[in-house]
Amino acid sequence: FAALMPGSAFAKQIAAFPAVLRIGDTVFAHAGVLPLWARYGIDRINTEVQAWFAGRGAEPRPTLGLDDGSADDGVMWSRHFAALPEPVVCTLADESLGILKANRMVVAHTVQKVITSRCDGRIWAVDVGISRYFHKTERSRKPDCSLEEFLHHPRWGIEGLVTVLNR
Repeated sequence: FAALMPGSAFAKQIAAFPAVLRIGDTVFAHAGVLPLWARYGIDRINTEVQAWFAGRGAEPRPTLGLDDGSADDGVMWSRHFAALPEPVVCTLADESLGILKANRMVVAHTVQKVITSRCDGRIWAVDVGISRYFHKTERSRKPDCSLEEFLHHPRWGIEGLVTVLNR
């Protein structure tokens, strides 16, 4: 755990990556970007998260959250897009995507049995529990397959994600 603490060597490496990424008309965020955070802005979220990981500030509000649900709206913790009823998700998605001027959002953080499309393809829930697939048991850390095989797996890998996004 200490290896991931803000300011650590590993956290500084993580700081080089955005917390929320936009590629073309698609937004990628670990847990999703609710309307509150869409208005806050992707650039501002990324600047604050990167500073925090680098050890140059306190944990920013967009990343705060607790698994007990008492603070679950952040871009790292929300389960809204993957778990709430479809009408609620679609309303949130329409608002967030409108603010972000995007057509779709790819989220994780809430395990699905398969990559799941919601709201006519505006939301893609892509967390399929790969750590359980990639490692036989939590203790062994022995991969069931090579990283190369995993990345090209038709269900869990990059090719699987690209296939479903292009449907």
